[in-house]
Amino acid sequence: MNFVTKLFRKTKLRDVFTPTTYAQLSYINRPNLESIIESNLQLKDKQIVLFGPSGSGKSTIIRHILSIEKANYIYSMCESNTTLEGLILSAFDKLNKYYLSSKDYKISTSIGFEFEHIASKLGANSSSETSESFSRIIPPQLTPQKLAEFLGEINGIWIIEDFHKVAEAEKKRIADVLKIFIDVANEYKEVRIICIGAVGSARELIELDSNLSHRVAQIHIPLLTDKEIGEIITSGEELMHIEMAPQLKEKIIHYSNNIASIAHQMCFDVCNVNGIHKAQWKKKILDDSNFKSAVESYIVSNADTFKGVYDSIVKQPMAWYVLKSLTVAPEKGLGFEELMSRVNKKKSKRDFDTVSVRNLLEYLISPEVNLVRYDGNSDKYTISTPFWKAFLKMQQALEAAESQKAKKKEKVISLMLSSQNDLDSIVYDSMLTLLDKLKHH
Repeated sequence: MNFVTKLFRKTKLRDVFTPTTYAQLSYINRPNLESIIESNLQLKDKQIVLFGPSGSGKSTIIRHILSIEKANYIYSMCESNTTLEGLILSAFDKLNKYYLSSKDYKISTSIGFEFEHIASKLGANSSSETSESFSRIIPPQLTPQKLAEFLGEINGIWIIEDFHKVAEAEKKRIADVLKIFIDVANEYKEVRIICIGAVGSARELIELDSNLSHRVAQIHIPLLTDKEIGEIITSGEELMHIEMAPQLKEKIIHYSNNIASIAHQMCFDVCNVNGIHKAQWKKKILDDSNFKSAVESYIVSNADTFKGVYDSIVKQPMAWYVLKSLTVAPEKGLGFEELMSRVNKKKSKRDFDTVSVRNLLEYLISPEVNLVRYDGNSDKYTISTPFWKAFLKMQQALEAAESQKAKKKEKVISLMLSSQNDLDSIVYDSMLTLLDKLKHH
């Protein structure tokens, strides 16, 4: 699509930089990963688990591949209270669009009749992924086997997002459904389930049933590289007909910490503050002075998250010392033994045990918290994003200042950086302003 065509189509900012949904216009190809996924999609009885850290682009990459292949798929989200019955109802409801327009699909008369019969029993009420909506009783005919056949008739794929969130008993039932879909694939070669989960979730699912090990492809989706984050920015520049200064792009790449959604959010905010809401007729140049606006916008919109998560975690003294140690750690992070030595300093009376600290780290790494990141290659832990690191530094500095004030010491701790030319100065300054406001609420 050439530039003039893009302008006449009025490409919108919200469609280019998409922090809250998966990327389409500014999708960045990841050839190696796409090739692995595509090859497994060709195997008729292969179920797929995509796993990786939060923000690695798992949902984006599979939706992109399926859209390219024009595949039919339905999508179900999991929460901690999601049940298998809830998932089945959600999936069945989303098949309506295929069966209500069955003339577009080669659906056998008998299967179509069964679908209508079950639909009439369920009634007209539609369901969503929240368990509260699943008050309907599932008819005996709507089994996982029958759902697989309904999907098979339209050559459909069932994507189950965030399956790691469900209770252990429900995970076991999902594993059983995977086996059913494997069997049904003997008749319907396109039908399959694609589960999307966090780091380690693929292993957990396989451990529930060892028979799945050779029938389920476990595909790790890593975080994006700096180069790939840069490509997102470049793609957006072309679509919006803007040019970001090299220094601005470098800062966005650094603060995204390889998470696409943060890069999208900062690019969106930079454009928004400059009044850029659709593709420009005349190319607009954005210098790095716009970075401060993007930072402030991101921090303000995440204020409640920062403060709420922090306050709930540091109720445990052990958690405070772990976060403190990681906040002042070298950029590459700390190995577990080194972290333990810092948490339990020789001169201190602290003696936190390794099991408790490891459990805490697992919690801090979880997608629900996402405050700490673990790098399997280096075997080290770091704070998940520069924003979190800045928040923790400012929060801990404020706590130290309050402590000294309470002890009536004359020395005042400066919460500002010694060098305001430091790349982090804008972030720290914004965090300090935020924390000062939160303190008085």
